[in-house]
Amino acid sequence: MTALPHGFDSQEFIRDPYPTYAFLRKHQPVIEIKPGHYAIMRYEDVKSALMNFEVYVSGTSILVQQDWMPEEIKGDLFILSMDRPKHPKYKKIVQPPFVRSAVESLRERVVAEVNGLVKNIKKDESFEVLSGFSYPLVGSVIKHLLGMERLDLEELRRRLELRESVTQEVPSKQELAKIVGAVVEQRREFLQLIEERKRNPKEDIVTALIGAKIDHAPLEEAELLSALDLLLSGGAHTTSQVILAAVLHFSQSPEVFKLLKNDPGLIKNYIEELLRLKSPQHFVLRRTAAPISLHGFDIPENSLVSLAVASANRDEQWFKSPDQIDLYADNKHHLTFGFGPHKCLGHFLARLELEVALGALVSNFNSFESCEEVSWTFTTMSRVIRNLPMRIR
Repeated sequence: MTALPHGFDSQEFIRDPYPTYAFLRKHQPVIEIKPGHYAIMRYEDVKSALMNFEVYVSGTSILVQQDWMPEEIKGDLFILSMDRPKHPKYKKIVQPPFVRSAVESLRERVVAEVNGLVKNIKKDESFEVLSGFSYPLVGSVIKHLLGMERLDLEELRRRLELRESVTQEVPSKQELAKIVGAVVEQRREFLQLIEERKRNPKEDIVTALIGAKIDHAPLEEAELLSALDLLLSGGAHTTSQVILAAVLHFSQSPEVFKLLKNDPGLIKNYIEELLRLKSPQHFVLRRTAAPISLHGFDIPENSLVSLAVASANRDEQWFKSPDQIDLYADNKHHLTFGFGPHKCLGHFLARLELEVALGALVSNFNSFESCEEVSWTFTTMSRVIRNLPMRIR
């Protein structure tokens, strides 16, 4: 058998994991990453696992409650770590602001925010796309939804990046102190917001969560904090990174950018291809509630399983041009937002923000040139860009 191109912990894999994924889809569709932790690589298997919530359960606390973690940063992932019967009850509480009609009512706000950010881009000068465009856009929208208008975006970004740096590896004492500080600060602000809404209710998510009841009982404080933490971090991360991926792709594939500029009607298809090929989330985590046999490989009960959505989205058996942006393909069956009960709540919002943001970049500018080599970071589940300076014309 041909050797694995790059191991999951190598720098080569972080720079470009896709040759490794392609090899595994062909030769080792199930692999043991480390003792007790497995990965599933093919589209059909990943999709089936996402649907099979009785065997592939969502309780993944091993990743958020490591032995080395102080109590301040232990917690759960709210609905992400729930299964039936709890999951649908809690999902129903947080879903209303993210349905299609509610999201569409935000269009004018998103357009205004994007137009303001575009005006600040100076042509022919180095421009940091993350801090100057993508993050301010998605951060401002989620701040509005949560009623956290006073929250400083740069401070929010700092805290979220510290949180994202948490993996199963033990950090240094200095790094751990920074992570704990970020978590404590964010929870303090959440508690202040909760108390404000109890005194002065508003028509927002926080007030809805406070007034919600599950089996006739209100949410506990820990549940409120976990819900807000999930909404804040989820709303400010994935879409921002996909915008960065688009701008980087514009610089690498000017012919695609030209097609979009000549026919803006292709932007929605482009977004689906971006989500399929360039999403930061590479894995979805599950735990096995029973032994599994897959492609002759036995996964024991109570094992951790990484469902490799980034590999599944490039499966040659399901996509005609698996590694290429195809503006004319109907590839909405990608798994970037998950599938089944745990499909991402924010997929309508993400698509709206991407449509408006990329539409504005395509209509207002003519070219994008990268100012330096892109630096990638791999966390437990995601591959992200930390900075993206561009010369935009």
